[in-house]
Amino acid sequence: MTARLPWVLAALALGLALCVALLRPGEERSAAAPTRAVLAADAPRSDAALRDVDALAPVDPASARAPARVEAPAPDLAAQPGGDAASERLIVRGTVSGPGVDPGRVEVSLARVGWPASHPVLGACDARGRYQIDAGALLDPALARLQRVAFELVVSHPDCLHERRRIVLQREVSPEAQSGAHYVAWAEGTTVCELDVELTPAAEVRGVIVGVDDPLDFAVVATRLEDGVPRRNWLAHATPDAQGRFTLRLAPLQSYAVVAAARDLRPTTARVDLGGPGPRDLVLRPEPGAELSGRVRMAPGFGAQELGVELQFARGGGSEPLLRWPRPAATLDELVWLDGAFEWRLRSRRTHDGGRFAFTGLAPREYELRALGVGVPGEELRAWPVARLRAPARDLALGPVLASLDLDLGPLPDGPIAFELFDEEGRTGLGLGPYRTDAGGRAQVHLPPGRSWSVMVEGEAVGRIASPAAGEVARFALAR
Repeated sequence: MTARLPWVLAALALGLALCVALLRPGEERSAAAPTRAVLAADAPRSDAALRDVDALAPVDPASARAPARVEAPAPDLAAQPGGDAASERLIVRGTVSGPGVDPGRVEVSLARVGWPASHPVLGACDARGRYQIDAGALLDPALARLQRVAFELVVSHPDCLHERRRIVLQREVSPEAQSGAHYVAWAEGTTVCELDVELTPAAEVRGVIVGVDDPLDFAVVATRLEDGVPRRNWLAHATPDAQGRFTLRLAPLQSYAVVAAARDLRPTTARVDLGGPGPRDLVLRPEPGAELSGRVRMAPGFGAQELGVELQFARGGGSEPLLRWPRPAATLDELVWLDGAFEWRLRSRRTHDGGRFAFTGLAPREYELRALGVGVPGEELRAWPVARLRAPARDLALGPVLASLDLDLGPLPDGPIAFELFDEEGRTGLGLGPYRTDAGGRAQVHLPPGRSWSVMVEGEAVGRIASPAAGEVARFALAR
């Protein structure tokens, strides 16, 4: 036994050496690093160069989403049917310049347009202002079957206006396609898009909102004025701090309208001319505005505890032009440019306490009040005009506005019955419904008054009825 011990130890040592040799290749393969944005060789690799792209440009808070840093390996296009990794590679590179631009503070991002899974690939500039982004993480095997793919390049600097460039990768580029975007023809192997960007120094407009309870409720937006009238969408957006202070970065040598808006106050508009000697420090003092309030009753039997109501400028009730404008924030309503200032164009509320409503922050103008009421409560309801009102006015008693129709279509052994109502005069569209009765075949419908209706069941007319005057009830029973 003692004589065999050296042979046993030698065999064990040989087996251990073989195991170590077999494990090393696997360890090397598993150590492959994930891909990320490729910068120029001497580009600084700092944390500042990989900040969230939301800092690159002002956006609507409703649509803002925090992008993830791209670190997933690029798709293996060669392994997919019809794909070719070499032919689908895209490199975007160029030079960023501009008066007084420090390349070390420039941030660059590239995102694929219309691709929900796309997170921007982030990059930076080297000391010469050169940037380079490898868009491999934005590609997928389906590109081999597409004729064109669009990307958006965003270049930003803290002291400059953000620049956006649309890049279209296309199989064939026609001469007439060279406007509005940077078109690049797909090439065999690596496609390189050379795109230089010149940044424009921004002019700062500072301001403060005073005389309000909570400045954080406000959104501050700016739009460019041409001949005293806004011609474009919001160009800049800011949220005030707790003291009401805000800063907007805008293109120089232009005129702008700056508006501060909060839900229950009248919008406040100020003008600033960055091409003239006027002030660039604004003091905005919002006013409560006019009020329209009261109680609305839609129809007999209509519960109005949670009735949806909306208020909008009455057509023909103001000066021209009446320009509809986007919401300054997702939580706010629509604005309108009227007589040199922004006002609320559309306000929406829900009633309380038996149909009570209140709208504040209005201009002293004529408005139309509409309410959801036409149809069957608990199912689809359509809005209907309630009244034209001139602000200010309080403690209004409005309605009833609609007539009620009690239907009896059953009972049938199959339970609830689906039915529709068609306006024979064609003044309310194609029809109302489909709605469903209760198990006994009964339903109450609220309708515009003084109309003739066809009652439809399974696509066939089973009767006709005229809706009575507003506030009255009519009954219709299907002959059995």
